[in-house]
Amino acid sequence: MARFLTLINFVLETIPIYNMFTTMIPKEVLNEIKRIQRRFLWRHGLEEGKIHYVSWNTICQPKQCGGLGIRGLHLMNVACFLKAGWRMKENTNELWKQVIRGKYGRNAD
Repeated sequence: MARFLTLINFVLETIPIYNMFTTMIPKEVLNEIKRIQRRFLWRHGLEEGKIHYVSWNTICQPKQCGGLGIRGLHLMNVACFLKAGWRMKENTNELWKQVIRGKYGRNAD
């Protein structure tokens, strides 16, 4: 199971990260990604579903709390979006901020 968990954490969670910094991804899309993660972890491919003795919410908890450390995609999307907003608010003169302000006509904070 550890190899499936590694693939979930390093592939299925990281693919939408870039988009999460720029847009709020619809919940339907995030639910579909979560469904793919669940099927991948529980079914191990094309096998028929089996009985799950641990809930998905327990698996998504941090490792120190008894879970497997799979992050919730909706909360990760909100955190990425807020981080981009925070970086936009900081008083640095980065190129990407100049492009955004030039495109949308906002010169002030």
